[in-house]
Amino acid sequence: MGEVSKQLIDRVPVYNVFYALAANPESIDEVEIYQGSGPGHGVYWRQRLITREAILTDPELVIIIGQAIKIQEDIESR
Repeated sequence: MGEVSKQLIDRVPVYNVFYALAANPESIDEVEIYQGSGPGHGVYWRQRLITREAILTDPELVIIIGQAIKIQEDIESR
């Protein structure tokens, strides 16, 4: 379960995601992610760190959320 909002920071879309995992729906977490590029024209989803104290989210979860955002944006653009 989650809610996504999009903002532009230095012309780069950053997605603010509030989510709860099905295993514990009462614990709501927040993560900011963005789409970056890498070698071989690949697309990589990364967590945006705002403070030094930021808690790192599991990188696999960041990738899954990013892929879901991309799928939804592709559907909406049709």
